[in-house]
Amino acid sequence: MKRILAATDLSERSERALRQAIHLASAQNAALHVLYVVDEDIPRRIANDIISGATENLKEQIAQVPDGKSVNASIHVEWLCCINPARDSCRESSVVAGGHEQTYTADLQDQELARLQ
Repeated sequence: MKRILAATDLSERSERALRQAIHLASAQNAALHVLYVVDEDIPRRIANDIISGATENLKEQIAQVPDGKSVNASIHVEWLCCINPARDSCRESSVVAGGHEQTYTADLQDQELARLQ
């Protein structure tokens, strides 16, 4: 495994998934890409503030995990309309994400993993 993508919505559930991704990246000596996406319906001026705040929040989350200091982590906080270049630059080997409410299914995970291969 060379690259791991950890998708987050900044919830506690996602923080747990990010901690697991950090530990996994450390154990596998893999690069870690952390992705947070801002809804494209939010006005750009407000989205810029959210992007700045989310970036700082993710830096703090990574720094709080003991393995976080040794992991090669890149933070990608993108406006939804701009997500494809971030995704294409990652070319992740593995995806780590917490389930979102009741909408998460194994089929969705299988479809996403198939797309990545």
